[in-house]
Amino acid sequence: MTGRSEARAGTAKSAGRDTEEAADARGRERSPLPVDVLLAGYLAVTGALALGSLTPVGAALAAAHAAGIWLLLGPVAGLGPGAPVRDALAGGSVSPEAARPAPPPIHLARFVRVAYPVLLTPLLYTELELLNQFYVQGYLDATVQGWEEALFGAQLSVVWAERQPWRWLSELMHLGYFSYYLLIPVSAVVVYRRGGQGELHRFTMVTGLAFFLCYVAFVVFPVTGPRYLYDQLQGTPARAFLFDAVHAVAEGGSSKGTAFPSSHVAATVAAWLACRRVARRWYWTAAPFVLLLTLGTVYGRFHYAVDALAGVFVALAAWKLAPALTGRISPGDRGRSRD
Repeated sequence: MTGRSEARAGTAKSAGRDTEEAADARGRERSPLPVDVLLAGYLAVTGALALGSLTPVGAALAAAHAAGIWLLLGPVAGLGPGAPVRDALAGGSVSPEAARPAPPPIHLARFVRVAYPVLLTPLLYTELELLNQFYVQGYLDATVQGWEEALFGAQLSVVWAERQPWRWLSELMHLGYFSYYLLIPVSAVVVYRRGGQGELHRFTMVTGLAFFLCYVAFVVFPVTGPRYLYDQLQGTPARAFLFDAVHAVAEGGSSKGTAFPSSHVAATVAAWLACRRVARRWYWTAAPFVLLLTLGTVYGRFHYAVDALAGVFVALAAWKLAPALTGRISPGDRGRSRD
């Protein structure tokens, strides 16, 4: 009788442990991912700034941000899959998907679940021209122009095309600027196919952090950039094949006061750096376009040279800070890069 009782007690304990482990797994599956917390944190900061303006528009924006935070930390987190992403992050090495001879197919729901903070940046961008006038009346271009003169001895965004008005150079610069609209989404897909959700999560943290650092800077330090202050390029540079298309897209999707630092440069360089871990071949393929984009923002008079330089520093900061912010990656966790 004693033996049977002990056996039953052992079975009960084992069942209890299994139940606890299952409950823990369900909790991990439904808890927020670091990318959820990153976006929620950005909404909290900008929502607080909007509320602090003590204006009806600011109050409305703050309420919308509060609703977004509730969605991110509640229903969105409950969508899963939280645990598989955390397992991939905690592993520290290239995920099993990256080791397969053939890349896994794109599972749209899984891709969007992890990449959505970056996918939402165009929407978040539209409110910045409202946010950046709550605390600063007007724009601070004169300050940035002073930095430009001090560093380079001239306004590079004005004089560069005037001194080198070559069509082939304009073609390259505008091709580089236009590549912004492809580099980040293509890089995200490549990273997902090479490394699965774990690597895509790392990519989203780095790229999203670069975007959000720039966006907060726009709110407290609004700068219009040379596109609003100087005439559009004329003559031979304006005859570049992509010139009209690039300037039309920039005009249609702009949000005034969002020049310093350049989020185009910051996010693209950050995304490019985030590819190096598992997509080395794409990393080197994209490198010339990243360089051309950085230079093209200045040649085409979209940004001051100081804007682009600051964007590079923001990208480097995001690349270094994002792993620590995940709370899941050890300082030495870099894994092995793959072609």
